[in-house]
Amino acid sequence: MEYTNTTKNVSYQSVFSNATFQQSIDVRTRLSNSLQMKVEWIDGKPQFYISSILDDSLTSKVSVGDVVVSLNSVSADDILKTYHQLSNGNNWYSIARGIAKSLSTIRSEISHYEEGDKMNWIIRKRESNEIVEVKSTLQVWSPQKETINYDESSIGIDNGICPENRSRNYGAYDFVSHGINWCLYTSKEAPYSEYPILRFHSFYYSYVNGQIDPRPRVRTDYYHLRAQLKNQNEISGIILDLRDNNGGNSPYWFLDWFASQPYNDTVTQYPFYEDFVKFPELDTTKYIQSQETDPDYLRAKEERKEGQRFYVKRSLDCHKDKEVCSNLITPKHQITEKPIALLVGMGCMSSCDSFASTFSREELGPIVGEPTAAAHTNSRLYYDVRTSSGMSLGKIKMIPNRDVDESGHDVGEGMLLVIDYPLWNNFETLETYDSQMVNTALKALQDWEE
Repeated sequence: MEYTNTTKNVSYQSVFSNATFQQSIDVRTRLSNSLQMKVEWIDGKPQFYISSILDDSLTSKVSVGDVVVSLNSVSADDILKTYHQLSNGNNWYSIARGIAKSLSTIRSEISHYEEGDKMNWIIRKRESNEIVEVKSTLQVWSPQKETINYDESSIGIDNGICPENRSRNYGAYDFVSHGINWCLYTSKEAPYSEYPILRFHSFYYSYVNGQIDPRPRVRTDYYHLRAQLKNQNEISGIILDLRDNNGGNSPYWFLDWFASQPYNDTVTQYPFYEDFVKFPELDTTKYIQSQETDPDYLRAKEERKEGQRFYVKRSLDCHKDKEVCSNLITPKHQITEKPIALLVGMGCMSSCDSFASTFSREELGPIVGEPTAAAHTNSRLYYDVRTSSGMSLGKIKMIPNRDVDESGHDVGEGMLLVIDYPLWNNFETLETYDSQMVNTALKALQDWEE
């Protein structure tokens, strides 16, 4: 199977546009596989390997890093083709990542597996190339949840802001400060001392189901970060690490901090939702109701021309009090005038993905790492798939809107951004990958300044 066209070509296509349908299944019971799996890309092809072993009885046969040859009689070459429906990804990189996660922690409602069931593996030992056959066992997944007690002993000051499962090995760098969603690292060694690392691990500032205004928290992070950077010695650039940033609030809030020049926002085109009423299988009620008082939508309906399928919605960065908005946005709260190198990977999604896409499209700085998830929107419609007898087979997730640039080219779902300095993470580089990213970012910044 060839992966030169990295956009998923097995997805459903909307009858209204070139927007993509994606499968979405409600999560109920989850089962942990006693053999956990990850994926690496070797010479442009996915290679699945054992990432952790939850059953001690298997450690005599299998080691972390051993390569999957087949799983339940499906060869490694056919895993993507066979299991692509387990992932909501829209490009082959994120699909492979999603498959590895889905087969490690299994959703029982779509797999028909039960607790205690076995899975058959053929494994190639990474060190010796020996082939072994093993069986893994499925058990009920029990995530560890932190109990929150609002008393004076529950603050956990000593726990820090960057938990162990998000640790980074930046080499010559030391952790020096943090905000709500960022961690700052600096070095005393040249040339690293001129390039602090800012690890922004989330753009999400809302909490308690979004009932608390996030803006004071964002302002707190902004002013604290700006003060910390001013306290540093003379710097030549910043390395901005977004690899584990799953998104959150508006990307424009944060582009206002890091964009070095005015940039053009994308144009979001939305369909006229009344067109979907003819499909009773679609959950459209809340979308239509939300548009009933939207001035942009009401104006677009009134001015709609024959055959018109989309209308342009007001930019997130455009204040509702403005009658006319420009897609040219000028940042007003930059934290630095120095160049910024962006570190990205498949963990960067949603508003992080939109941030990175703008950063790439507008050439705001060099980008280092792996492709992002290419999943930008949180606008969804769900199509309930049923058999002729009425049995539900789950739901297909539909992305109705599309993002285009000022030239009208699609830059939204599934469109991979350009990585200026590609650097792939695999099992062999797990211990050194972070430091390789840093060294590559330094070179990228030096090239950028030239």
